Amino acid sequence: MGAVCATAGLRISETLGLKWEDVDFRTGQANVLRSVVDGTVGRCKTEISQQPVPLNEVALAELQSRRESTMYDSDSDWIFASDRVFGAMPVWAGSSLQKVLQPAARRTGITKRIGWHTFRHPYSSLLSEFGSDVKVVQELMRHAKLSTTMEVYTHARMLKKREAQSKVVDALFSQKIAGAVA
Repeated sequence: MGAVCATAGLRISETLGLKWEDVDFRTGQANVLRSVVDGTVGRCKTEISQQPVPLNEVALAELQSRRESTMYDSDSDWIFASDRVFGAMPVWAGSSLQKVLQPAARRTGITKRIGWHTFRHPYSSLLSEFGSDVKVVQELMRHAKLSTTMEVYTHARMLKKREAQSKVVDALFSQKIAGAVA
């Protein structure tokens, strides 16, 4: 679940809503058709949320490995099927957070409290930092409004702020610039 959330920017409800039939391993994309919140299957948050998302090699490899290791591997099965209900529903986000994600974070030295939603902020920020067009970032995040993407999810890292600031300082004070005034 972490690999899908981190590399595709999906909400946990959308990740839990995936079935094997939604993933096209050949084209490397997933059709996001439903979400699961507190054991209830429903529609995605917005119409934009239902757009297909690309899956990279990391996510595809993790999904393929999961499919090979689960007894719930039929096309109509939930990808993250719950053993507790014999695959009839996906796992609960809260229990997988407490039993899987938070312990894994602690093992790697992360002491801050994290949740499934934690993956979405760095995903958006890194897309922006690496020069992705803002419309591409918005669509990958599947936000209806660009302002949500840019004002809530995209954060500049200190290193990038320093690099940008240095360019301004160099332009203002550098002797290398022709015609520069001291």
